Amino acid sequence: MLGALAAKRCPKSGTMERVPLFVDVTPTAVQPRSDSVKPLPSTPELLAVAQRVVWFKTPPDALAAPVHFLAHVMTYGTVEDLRALAGVVSPPEFRETLEHAPPAVFDVRSWAYWNLKCQRVPVPPLPRRQGVQPEGPLP
Repeated sequence: MLGALAAKRCPKSGTMERVPLFVDVTPTAVQPRSDSVKPLPSTPELLAVAQRVVWFKTPPDALAAPVHFLAHVMTYGTVEDLRALAGVVSPPEFRETLEHAPPAVFDVRSWAYWNLKCQRVPVPPLPRRQGVQPEGPLP
């Protein structure tokens, strides 16, 4: 689904074109989900971490999406949050989270740190949102 349209001048022809103003939010623009990260248990410790780092969801909803939850812990979590994950999340699951990271969660510093910690060298570029480029001239 596209939002409002904006006018943009074509650099080659100089004519005005209408282009989408908002991001394409169709399901094809969503990052592929990984099913290899096991479901996380709803322990009091993990629920407390979820409430703190994924503040815009209820803790059970945050734990229901392990890749999204782990990406937030890897970006916003403290040492205590990582201790709560010890024995629950293994290094391959952190790596899997990086491979399927949702866009706009990691900052540059966290992305570099976790990629080096998971031995992903050279560090790939940060995940980007899809669907922001116009598909072509609109009628």
